[in-house]
Amino acid sequence: MLTVTVYSTPNCMQCKATYRQLEKLGVGYTVVDLAAPENAELLTWIRPRTPTSVPGGKVTGG
Repeated sequence: MLTVTVYSTPNCMQCKATYRQLEKLGVGYTVVDLAAPENAELLTWIRPRTPTSVPGGKVTGG
């Protein structure tokens, strides 16, 4: 099964566009808010992968 995780921040317009496109394609996804204190440790993982901005993403399975 395909799993999509979108790493996002509040008020991110590109993130919202990503959600709309995934929904349009019928792809389920999970949002991880990088601004939430409980997700702070993820910044060390996501920054090297999306160095300029959010959204970042990870697809697993398939």
